[in-house]
Amino acid sequence: MRRVAVLIGCCLPLLLTACTAASSAPRTTPAGPPVFPRVAGRVLSTTEAAPGDWVIRVRVADPVTAYERARALLTAKGYQLTNDEQAADGGQGQACSTALCVTFSALVRPGTGPVVEYEAFHSTGVVG
Repeated sequence: MRRVAVLIGCCLPLLLTACTAASSAPRTTPAGPPVFPRVAGRVLSTTEAAPGDWVIRVRVADPVTAYERARALLTAKGYQLTNDEQAADGGQGQACSTALCVTFSALVRPGTGPVVEYEAFHSTGVVG
């Protein structure tokens, strides 16, 4: 019995150190897409097209209204429009901050219906 107590006394500090070291290890799971203002709606898909390049597809009721809303949400948060092409059935635009560019398109996709598609990628800032 005494051997068990000695063994536990010797090994316990090692076990505690291993647990502490494991909890401070860096996370290896992806952080996910960047946070930016988006229209409300059901997210249909979120994919990382390339490292740091995220595509998010959101179902909307009306692509024309959704395009206007997407543009307004981004510019209200300080994103600068670098492209703004409104169309009779939606539109396509891009807005950038000093750290992130967001391309957004509102359209009707066959089989999916009306959506806003966002592509967000890291930026070095707006080129003037």
